[in-house]
Amino acid sequence: MVSPNWSGYAVTGRPGSRLRYSMATGSWNEPTVTCGRKEEGTLSTIAVGLGGYGATAEGDEQVGTDANCGASGKPTYFAWFEVSPYPAYSLPNKVRPGDALTATVSILSAPHPPQIVVRVDDATLGWSATREISWVSPGTFFVARGEPNGVGPTSPAASSAEWLVEAPASCRFFHCAEASLANFNSVSMTNISAVANGSSGTLTDRGWKVTRLVLVPGPVDVPNYPYSSPSAPGQSQPGTASSPAGATPGRASTDGRGFKVKWLAVAKGL
Repeated sequence: MVSPNWSGYAVTGRPGSRLRYSMATGSWNEPTVTCGRKEEGTLSTIAVGLGGYGATAEGDEQVGTDANCGASGKPTYFAWFEVSPYPAYSLPNKVRPGDALTATVSILSAPHPPQIVVRVDDATLGWSATREISWVSPGTFFVARGEPNGVGPTSPAASSAEWLVEAPASCRFFHCAEASLANFNSVSMTNISAVANGSSGTLTDRGWKVTRLVLVPGPVDVPNYPYSSPSAPGQSQPGTASSPAGATPGRASTDGRGFKVKWLAVAKGL
């Protein structure tokens, strides 16, 4: 399937299965982004997530890293997490190109209220960062360790699991627009797995519907911030990245635990 901002793989339950995903994990080496004056402001995100794909998408919970071209085209790298509908929070831990990273997002139903746990491990630099998000009342979440409270979905999103390279939205003064995809060259996602209804699987699980996503820039609704409530979010507006760059994933490995995504200067549909 063609996507205006995602490249990679998503899994959902087959019709009538009512699967709920409670964990997704994946590993990669942080790519080296190619930057210059012409690439200033281009962005690329590598993420593991839950709940963000499909007609029944409820928002999402994501954790991952960025490889971006910042001011004057200088490369920047960092880790982050996100609980939709709010923007991502960056983590203070250092990330370098080539670092061996693992990201995991989990939903814990007990003890009540539900908790989301996001974690990033950098095996190269030897650090681990974990954040816990608790729903303290319907529609309200609290992010521990210094991040602010906020209004969010009534429960954690769990209808899908995703492993992605993404062209994220870029926000300035609460106004957001779709960013052009930075030249990350290529990245290999490995050690993929997810848990649905208590059972672990990979991209070869016969009980899951697996969708391969090719990033071809096109119109996408980009929300603005802040949100007043889940039922009355900030207004969104259609936008398209200014660059034709996109990305395409290769075939999944025979065990379903890995695939490679390549950057394309000019993206083409399937």
